[in-house]
This record gives sequence, C-alpha cells and structure tokens, in this order.
Amino acid sequence: MKKPEKIRILIADDHYIVRIGLVALVNTEPDMEVVAEAADGAQALELFGKHNPDLVLLDMNMPIKNGIQTTMEIRSKFPSARVLILTAFDGDEQIHKALQAGVQGYVFKDSSGEKLIPALRAVLAGQRWIPKEVASRLAARKSFEELTPREVQVLNEL
Repeated sequence: MKKPEKIRILIADDHYIVRIGLVALVNTEPDMEVVAEAADGAQALELFGKHNPDLVLLDMNMPIKNGIQTTMEIRSKFPSARVLILTAFDGDEQIHKALQAGVQGYVFKDSSGEKLIPALRAVLAGQRWIPKEVASRLAARKSFEELTPREVQVLNEL
C-alpha cells in the first residue's frame, strides 16, 4: 500500500531562530514536511517555483520583498497558491492589505503551536484563518452592506 504524500510547506522568515523553530514545529506533524526555507521574499519566490509547495508560511516583514509583495507575486504566477502570513504586528491596514493581496490566513508570532497547526490545516482546506480580534476589527472597517453573505455568516459565528 502506498504511503500518503505529505503536505509540503515552504517557510519564509528573516529571523533564523524563528525559522528553525517553525520548521521543528511543522515537522512534528506526521503528515507535514518543510520542503524549503527562505530568509527573504525574493528567495521565497525562487523556492516556491522550484518546490511548488502546498502552502507558504510567510513572515510579513522580510527584507527585499515583504510578505504582501511576495504573496502578490506568488499568487500572480500561481493563483491557487495557499499563503498564511505570520507576523508580530496587528495593524489593521497591514492586515487588510495582506488579505487584499490574496493571503488566506493570518497568525500572530506570539500564537502557540496549538494555534499554528490548525491555521495551516484550515488554509490547506481552502478556508480562511483570521484571529477573532482581527476579524471583528476588519468587519468594523466595512459597512454591513459591503459584506458578502459568507463574510456575514463568518462574523455571526464569532
């Protein structure tokens, strides 16, 4: 019987110690493996094309190309790419820009591993992953009439 293929993940963060911690955490999952690591956005783009991962975990603030620029370029070349942003910042404008760029999820760096792994799985399943406090602030930015039916449904579940 053939072993199921592992979920392939690219991790990009300019802080080496953060990156190795993320790699160690992801690699504890039996069905996941980190196939590449990048220290900046340009390297992440190059490695995405080379490895074609199932998901990219990107730091928001990296040198050369930040997480938003990197997401836009990845999604322009690979529209079905799954991207989860990892950041220490929770500014509404930055979060809004990331979502507009095509990010499917947003995780804060102070989150526990118990939150990161479900976020990875949700994004891989085609769902959005946005912390509750961020979702409520983003909803306040839009008037109720501008919300899609799905956005209204998600907000009602919070």
